[in-house]
Amino acid sequence: MTHNRLSFDQLLAQAHQHRRVILMDGALGTMLLQLGLNMHSQATFEWNRDYPDRVQQVHRHYYHAGAIIHSANSFACHLPLAATRALNLQILRERYSQAAAVVGQCLPDNVYILGCVGTLQAHSIAYARMMGQALSSCPSFDAVLLETQTNLATVENWAEGFLSECRLPLLISFIPMLSDRSEVAPDVIAQWAEANADRILALGVNCGPNPALSVYTEVLQRYRRMTQLPLFVRPSISASPGSFGWAAAIEAWHQAGACMIGGCCGTEPMDIARMYQYLRDQDLLVQG
Repeated sequence: MTHNRLSFDQLLAQAHQHRRVILMDGALGTMLLQLGLNMHSQATFEWNRDYPDRVQQVHRHYYHAGAIIHSANSFACHLPLAATRALNLQILRERYSQAAAVVGQCLPDNVYILGCVGTLQAHSIAYARMMGQALSSCPSFDAVLLETQTNLATVENWAEGFLSECRLPLLISFIPMLSDRSEVAPDVIAQWAEANADRILALGVNCGPNPALSVYTEVLQRYRRMTQLPLFVRPSISASPGSFGWAAAIEAWHQAGACMIGGCCGTEPMDIARMYQYLRDQDLLVQG
């Protein structure tokens, strides 16, 4: 590890303070499916064991596109296989360690790696504690990204157990729901995050059923009215990237307070490269 490398907390704090942007990676699953892997025949985290070369190939593509924050292929590590009735600490550690090792071995020291946790089910607090212990045992991880969340009450309950055991910073991201129902409204999510700002490093919006890019802007704006936490955005797209007007979208996200930008389902290295080019041209980019 390089001697002048900032911690992830420091990197994010500087970007937030100086209103600059750190570039995240894009979709892992999208790219791995294009490389021939089948999510119906095995769990996606098993690809770290059986096809590490393909997982690393995708990460290298995103690195060369300019991304310095990468999410490990660990989205589903917390979910049981059909043949596994109960997950214990050893199994969780093995899964997260495999995911961490695959990405950690193929990227240079100036990259930051997130232990990714996908959409939560109604896990017990004891299980959340085990997840915290397992993720903390992976030296390659700089932080934990809890992403694609749909239920604030589930996240709140999980966080009580997880944060009691995890020594890594936590980022939380919800899908872009603009409903005013109390359990999903961005305002309520951001109020909760602000009340827990001593335990949550950043709040984001990602994925969703391919909404317009302006929807992500509105969520960020509603977040910012309720919290001063660093914000991030990872949109999903499913059409030709040339039609999306990245420049206008990125400018709107930056103005709304996003200091990390990347992609979710449907985004590819060329999309991240396009984001990189715009951010560099506007002198907004945090370099690795």
